[in-house]
This record gives sequence, structure tokens and C-alpha cells, in this order.
Amino acid sequence: MKLLYYDQYLDQMITMPKHIQQKALNFAKKFKADSKSAAIHLEPISSFKDQRLRSARIDLKYRAIIRVPESGDVYYMLWIDNHDEAYRWAENKTADWNEETQTIQIFSTKEISLKAKEVRVTAPSKEGIFNQYKEKDLLKIGIPSVLLPSIKQINDLDGLDALSDFIPPALFENLFFLTDGADIKTLITEVEEGKTSSVDQDSQAKSINNQRSFIELDEDDAIFQDIIDGEWTKWKFYLHPSQRKIVEYNSKGPVKVSGGAGTGKTVAAIHRLKKLTEVNNSGKVIFLTYTNALTENLNKTLADFSLNSTRYELSAIDSFLYKLALKYKLISKSIKIADRPGVKKVKELWEELFEANVYSYDLDQVMKEYEDVILYHGIDEMSNYLRISRVGMGKSLSRRQRSEIWDIITAFEKLLDQQNYIHSFALYNLVSAHLKNNPNNEYRHCIVDELQDLSNVHLRFIRALIKENENDLFLVGDPLQNIYDRRLNFSKANIHIRGKRSRRLRVNYRTSEEIRRKAISVINDITFDDFDGTIEPQSEYISLFHGTPPSINMFESKDKELIYINELIEKYTEVKGESEVKSSAICIACRVKDDLKVVKKILHRNSVAYYDIKDKSGNKSGVHLSTFHSLKGLEYKHIILSGVNDRTCPYLPYEFDNWDRSQKDTYLHKERSLIYVVITRARETVDILGVGDQSRMI
Repeated sequence: MKLLYYDQYLDQMITMPKHIQQKALNFAKKFKADSKSAAIHLEPISSFKDQRLRSARIDLKYRAIIRVPESGDVYYMLWIDNHDEAYRWAENKTADWNEETQTIQIFSTKEISLKAKEVRVTAPSKEGIFNQYKEKDLLKIGIPSVLLPSIKQINDLDGLDALSDFIPPALFENLFFLTDGADIKTLITEVEEGKTSSVDQDSQAKSINNQRSFIELDEDDAIFQDIIDGEWTKWKFYLHPSQRKIVEYNSKGPVKVSGGAGTGKTVAAIHRLKKLTEVNNSGKVIFLTYTNALTENLNKTLADFSLNSTRYELSAIDSFLYKLALKYKLISKSIKIADRPGVKKVKELWEELFEANVYSYDLDQVMKEYEDVILYHGIDEMSNYLRISRVGMGKSLSRRQRSEIWDIITAFEKLLDQQNYIHSFALYNLVSAHLKNNPNNEYRHCIVDELQDLSNVHLRFIRALIKENENDLFLVGDPLQNIYDRRLNFSKANIHIRGKRSRRLRVNYRTSEEIRRKAISVINDITFDDFDGTIEPQSEYISLFHGTPPSINMFESKDKELIYINELIEKYTEVKGESEVKSSAICIACRVKDDLKVVKKILHRNSVAYYDIKDKSGNKSGVHLSTFHSLKGLEYKHIILSGVNDRTCPYLPYEFDNWDRSQKDTYLHKERSLIYVVITRARETVDILGVGDQSRMI
């Protein structure tokens, strides 16, 4: 027999006393050993609407609800609770197999019908929004025929939202996407991709679609110990069909995965790593991130997966590059990489050159030309520079002007050499050129997280490192989170992504719908490139749960704002029943470093422990503090944005008024993306605080 566990059963099991958790585990072992045993007490209950549901005795007080098969040998563990509560949960439930989607769907026809009528009464004159579709197509996206009349009464998004707690999650998603303008044929195709070709229902129970909510587990699996230890994390085992399809896809080339904040891109990348390391003779995997902070977080997460450490390596991309440069003897240990911590800034070196020489070109103009044209394209000869297209770089340059700028750049590189410096992008190009002529045989696969933080310089290095082969590159990112103004173009980096190898995740698991909508409102009137020259859509993107809407509070003085911050910390760490929120679940973030210093002072004065995530100083169990930029890639239950007003968001540089329109637009675009990023770091609440006038961006 097969026993499949409903994800909500495991969620419910977490809430049970520890001795009941252990009894439930022992029961499952006995049940799998002999489901017909009288000791199991598997009983039909006459009051249950669905007579395939049975009650099973965990002990004298607790019951499990199990769906038994009409034929075949697949049982579903659905719920666990006190006797009366378990019966109430099951009483009106139907657990039906949907042939169209190859999934078990759990719903209450009675509750959905009553709610649909209630919603209809509030707007009786409106036409049902799903009446425009053919019934056969609505069935194909997962609507059970018994629910069609109720679903067709829904007349707007608010009506659909009202039914969200009663409709199976996968069905709710598809209905939401339809209201957001999705093509029903596309949704049908996605459902079909998640099905198995087998005609045997026991085999179909392992379809990608059904594994979204139901998986088979060994009762000796570490998952149950995690539940007992209070460390159960659903995403380690349950993947959305869109994630699982990506993870299990055997690709003939590079795969790109995009999606909004909280849609599980990193989860997909981690599971992809797990899959690749479990395939025999598939070669070593290098997993690259942009920052050390992300690498540290991933290291902690990967430790829970018990992966074979000889099969993969995790590194920040700059650190990995430096390691290879030393390994191939392309640089010496004495060389200094400009812009690294404790090393001169690139702009400082440019200023030295311009102070020692008189040029007819602006320093920022030449610096931008060097980074965004010369290094971006990997140009090492003037003849190539004279021919290269500069589309998107603003004012055109004649051959004479290019020649003069080339001479300045040559002088700059000579200055770097004299002082034993190298530009980081120049180092990337150096290592890429070496790999092109001396192919690497150690790494066969590369996974990249936070792709939007990279540029074509990084992509060329990754392409040179990994030979083209099956499952070679797995590139994950969110164009909406591009806060560094990096330009990516896959084809120019010789990375070719076609058809099904470009995937998009659309379901937000981290934040509530209210937080998601607030974040999207900051960027909804600007466009984002999808990394390859077309527009990344912001629609068809949804959160599956509701919560507290973000709040905005403006104060007359900084003192009043700081008093309110202290009140919020007390509120969020207040013990309610047995539930306690740790101080480290709260993060206070500021756009400006000086504002963060002020927050530190008040916390210190009030004896509130805190930890600065950028400086890595303080008490890690205390409230976390961060700049907006350092929040990237992290998440907290509660985010407090302090010092937010019309002067800090957007935070305009001193020379902003002297910039041309294109520069200004690009900068403001980045500032909006930054606000989007910090709002989406929150799982439960966002509080936006400031003194003076409210930011126009929020």
C-alpha cells in the first residue's frame, strides 16, 4: 500500500502535543504494515458527507482522518485532531480525485455554495466573470463539475478572494490568473504538463500536480523528527507543480527561472542542486550567489539537506573568481581588487588620473564608457572598440572621440598596473579569456541565484567556465529586483535560452497579498527587461494568503518616531499564549546610514539588544538592523522601515540635478526597485515610518 500525506495534515501535526505526534507516527507505521488490522480502528462515520473518509484512532482522545481508495492501494492521511474537532473538519468535506488534473481536491460543496450566494448578493447585477469561458475548458483547469455553478456566480476579484479559503489552492490560482488576464489555453497546457501519461490511478497519484499537496513519506524520514523538534519546513518536501517541473526538467541547455519576490526561486534552485548531486556521473555543481550574506544563509539551509559535499561547491561569485584567478596563476596574491572592502575605490583611482592630467572629457563619462562598453563587451583592442555598437549609451561618439577616450583608458590601466590594482570586471574578463582557451573539466553544472545582480561580464565568465551540455546552467532571478543597474543580455554572452527553458514562477509564498500589492504599487508604472530584451510582466503574480496591510505613519519629530519603534518592538515580541516571537524576527531598516545610527542609539538607551547584519556586530538574538541594500535576499516576520520620507525615498545624490533625463530615469528606476525589494522581505507586517512629508514613491 501507499500512504500519502496531505501538507495540511503535517501542518496540523505540528500543533499537537509531542506525545501525540509520536503516537501518530507509531500509528502510521502500524497502518502501513497492516491497514486491515482491527487494532487500527479504521471506521466509516455515517455523518460524513464523503463515505471514502474514515476515522482512525490515534489514542482515546485523538483521531486521524484518512481517505481510503475505492480501488487500488493509495490511502491519504488528511487530518489529525481531537475527536470532536476531527469529525467537524471531515463532516462536510469531499476528497475527490480529479481526472482532468490528476489531483485529489479537498473542498466543501456546502460552504462554497453558501459563500458564493453571499458574494452574489453583494453585486447581483454583475455578470459572472468566468461565464465567458467554455465549461469544458473550466473543467480542464481543475474546477470540479459539482462546483461549476458556484464558481460561475463569482463576478469580480473581491468575490473570488472571498472564496479563497474554500477553493482548492491550485484551482484558486488558476481562477485568479484568469481574472488577471491569463490565457486559459496556457493554463490548460500547464496543467497537462503536470500530469503523468500513465492510465493507472495509483501511478497518477505521483503526478507533479498531486505532489503539490500530497507526498509519500517513510515514517523513519527525518521530516517527522523535524516536526517533533519544531523545525518543520514545508518547502523542503512540497513543491508547487511549476517548481517541481523546473527542478526535474532534463534540459538540453541553459534554463532561466524568473519570478517576483517570494515565489520560491531559491527553493527551486536548492532542489535543482539536490537533484543534480544525486545523478550519477553528472559532474560537480558550482552554486553561485552575488553576496557573501546570501552565501552564508544558503550554507545554513543546505546543511539540512545532507547533500554529498564532494559533488557541489557554494560560493559568492567574486570569491570564486578570485580563487580561480590564483589557481590559474593569472594574478598574484599581492594584487588588490578595486572596490573590495579595505581597498581603494575605482573612482578614487580615476580621480588620481584626472588630477594628474588635463582631459577634455568628463571623469564620470569616461568611467562609464570603460565599465559599460569596454569591460561590458570584453574589448581588449582599440579596433574592436571603434566598431562596437553603443546603443543605449546616450550621446554618440565619433571615431576620433573614441580614439581619444581609448587613450585615457589605456593610461588608467597603466596607473592600475603601477599601483598593483585591477578592476574586478577586468579580472572577470581575464579569467574568462583563460577558460576559453583552457576549458575547465571540474565543474559540469552551474546554478546562479539572484541573477539580476549580475552583468554580462559575469555571464561571460559563467559561460566560459561551464561547457555547453545537458543541464549546464540554471539561472534564477527577479528582474523587478534589479537595484544595481546591471545590464544583462543572454545572447550577447553566448547563452541561448529557448522555449520551455525559460520559466516563470508566479505564486508568492512569503508575503501576504496585501504586502505584495503594496510592493507592486511602487513599480507598477515602469517596465523591466526580462534579461534578454523583452518586457518582464508584473501581472499574473499572486499571494495565496491574506494578512495585515502595510501601514504608513508620519511623525512631527524623530523622537516620536523612535518612541513608536519601541512600541512596535514590544507589540511584536509580546507573548501570546504559548507563542513567542523572537526579537530576531524583527528587522529595522533605513535608507540612510545616519538614520540607522540614530536607531542604534535609542535601542541601546532602552536596553534593547540588536544586531547589525552588515557590520556583523551585536547580539544575533536581538532585533536585526540593516540598510535597505543589505536586506536583499533576507526575510523577516516583521519589517520596520524607518526614516522614510520625501527626502530619503528617493534618496537623490548631490549631483542629481545636473544629470540628463536618461540618467535620472535610470536612477529613479533603481530607487523604486529598492523599495519593492525591502517591502517584500516581510512575511507578516510592514511598518513604514518617517518624519515630515510622505515619500511620493510609496
